[in-house]
Amino acid sequence: TLKDVYDARTVIEAPCAGLLAERRTDEDLERLRAAVTEAEALMDDPSAFIRAHMEFHALVVELAGNETLSVLNGMVRHIIDQANWSHVDLDAGSPQNVRANRRGFRAHGALVELVAARRAEAAEELWRVHLQEAEDYLLQSRSMTTVLDLLG
Repeated sequence: TLKDVYDARTVIEAPCAGLLAERRTDEDLERLRAAVTEAEALMDDPSAFIRAHMEFHALVVELAGNETLSVLNGMVRHIIDQANWSHVDLDAGSPQNVRANRRGFRAHGALVELVAARRAEAAEELWRVHLQEAEDYLLQSRSMTTVLDLLG
């Protein structure tokens, strides 16, 4: 199911947020902050914003520095990206979409601050909550419940 894929994403991404907070460099912080700034500029364009949003998630995993988790994330991310695109097509610009985008954007900014402060446990927990909220929002559509629904 798509829920299963989203749950796998949480298992991969949340610990990566903690690893990133432990290991981050000044360059990592620059890249994270640039990604947040880019997303903010795209807030009024749902398609461009979701692309920037998805790239931020990939960046968190990449900067965590674990190649195995990056490979696993790549497999999961392909399905998640397709689901996100499908959802944006159905929901772009709706009040729920705008609210979800703003919440997600705030979570990304908060993660950057926790990473900057090297607060690994708090970063991991924040990211876990963010991913659960995203999952709840994205899975509210009953038309797609399995990967076959999405790709078929």
